[in-house]
Parts: sequence; C-alpha cells; structure tokens
Amino acid sequence: MLAYTGDTDSCANLSPLLRGADLALMDCAFVDGRDTVPGIHLSGSRAAQAALQAGGVERLVLTHLPSWNDPGVCRAQAAALWPGEVGLARPGDVYEL
Repeated sequence: MLAYTGDTDSCANLSPLLRGADLALMDCAFVDGRDTVPGIHLSGSRAAQAALQAGGVERLVLTHLPSWNDPGVCRAQAAALWPGEVGLARPGDVYEL
C-alpha cells in the first residue's frame, strides 16, 4: 500500500492514512527550529513521528523538499526518530511495492 500525504502538518488523520503502508511518501517542506507556521507542512521529524505513531509503515521517503532546504538536514531530522533508512524523493524515482 502507498500512502502520500501531500501538503499537511501533524494531525489525527495521518494515522489512518499511514497505518500499514509499504511506502509512505511524506511532505517535508519545513525544517525544525526554523519554520513555525502551523497547519501547512511537516518537517522531517514530524513526518517520522507520524509514521511511527501510525504503526506498520515499512519505508519512509520525504518529498516536497523545496530548493532552499538542505535535504541532508531534513533527512537527519527524520533519521533521529525513524529506525530505518530515510529516503529522499527525486524527480523520476520509481518505487516498487
């Protein structure tokens, strides 16, 4: 099963969307400590936390990374919580489910 968040922030609806996903493509347009506007985007850590809270997510890939964000920072913020590898979506990527 594929779960794709689109633009979102942490919310109760993420758990049913993500639960048991083989692949979770998750918005990561914000960086912890810099972006504070609520209700718009996830950061890497909030994406990882949502996937963990949902349970059963196999793979986490961060997407919607704007050009002004350092992808390494976004990945590191997710990796601080996520027990597996954190992927970064790139144009043309193909994922097998």
